[in-house]
Amino acid sequence: MGGLDLSATCHRARSTVPTPHQPPFMQNAQLDAYLSVGFCFGDAKAPNGMYAYIWPQPDGLGDRSWGVEGAARHPDAGLVRLPWAKLRETADPHQAIVTFGDAVYDAAVETAGWPSDLVGPRVEGWYMSRTPPALVQHQHG
Repeated sequence: MGGLDLSATCHRARSTVPTPHQPPFMQNAQLDAYLSVGFCFGDAKAPNGMYAYIWPQPDGLGDRSWGVEGAARHPDAGLVRLPWAKLRETADPHQAIVTFGDAVYDAAVETAGWPSDLVGPRVEGWYMSRTPPALVQHQHG
């Protein structure tokens, strides 16, 4: 979406093929499967709010529910968006963000074969990571 964003990303140790003709930093990000849920301040093309995507983008995302009224898939951008204005209309915005994130992970499990046990217990609504320590060392070491 461009600019500064805040996100939570879940990586899966499964190699993928980056999109050709992208900048090196984008190709590097696409070397392994991942999903991301975050907040972006927006720009002229998209309002500020929550966004999510699954890499590589699986088939079967078209008619899914994203858990929160106003959340919608934008296939041209490869994203699911939940505009801030819609989020603020919910009775419990914090819970709406958690529900949105859960819906994205469910989509990854159901359409892209992600393991359902990759996430750990919830802490204040959020799933904690179950990334094996050896994998974390390999990725950052």
